[in-house]
Amino acid sequence: MQERSGSAGNDGFNKVTFARDAVATIDGQLKRTLRLLSDLPPADWERGTACTDWRVRDIAAHLADLALNYARSVALGIRGTPTPFLGLDFPNAEAFRKWRRGQLLELAPSRPRVLVDLIASEWDVANGYFKGLVAKMIAFEALGGNPPKPGEEDSGGGVGPLDALAWHATGNWPAARFIGMALFELAIHDWDIRAPADPDATLNPDVERVLLKFVRQWPTYLVRNESIVGPDGGIRLKLGGAEPDLDLGLRDGQVVAEVPNPSATIATDPTTFLLVGSGRRTPVEAAARRAWRVTGDESEAARIIGIYRGL
Repeated sequence: MQERSGSAGNDGFNKVTFARDAVATIDGQLKRTLRLLSDLPPADWERGTACTDWRVRDIAAHLADLALNYARSVALGIRGTPTPFLGLDFPNAEAFRKWRRGQLLELAPSRPRVLVDLIASEWDVANGYFKGLVAKMIAFEALGGNPPKPGEEDSGGGVGPLDALAWHATGNWPAARFIGMALFELAIHDWDIRAPADPDATLNPDVERVLLKFVRQWPTYLVRNESIVGPDGGIRLKLGGAEPDLDLGLRDGQVVAEVPNPSATIATDPTTFLLVGSGRRTPVEAAARRAWRVTGDESEAARIIGIYRGL
């Protein structure tokens, strides 16, 4: 899908509006997550969560280490060429991931108060940087000017468009995608902590709205392998309420969010879709909770959802 900085594309997506909404939603979600962590008794920091084998303190360490890495990668990308491994000396992505895992193991034993304060400070700096990008893009549009291109310096220090490419271990992403992914990480790990004690926990409606826009624009964010072997096809998700339907499918081996003739329909809700899509809940589990109903070709629904499950 061809993207243009600022202006809406054929699908109505506007990166500036999306990023503006995302940074505001990060602010609200950060307050909720910090309150959640601050209110936990010390013993709860050792308990398991809904995120594989991570304890609460492992999630906290992951969040403490994530935000500034995202902001740093975007800053490097805006200067020109995406910088692999954040400019650190690693031969490949797996070596970088191993280093990141080591960082997590080093942070995880920290006292809860230290981790909470670190999350608060690092996310405040990172989201402040993202807000600065959005503010400059809004100013450029209001004045009818063109934003500086990636790599070009301006009086504000070289801030480029929100679709400047920056490095991620899975490939080069536009800056706006990093902002959306930051919100996803914060919100879904908040749910991971709450879910063992509250199986009916949901994401906040404002988070759901922004993340569904994120999926429509970048449907590969729920897929580890963006090139899939298999026939073309797709499904449609009916998300209830005011949310428009969401298409997910395959075309020429690539995941897409536009399916002219879906062969199955899934009636669900935004939180359940995001939980299934990120591998936290299976379709069978969602169906047992009466939150996942398939009509049409059930095997096609299982195939397509099987592609999207996992992050």
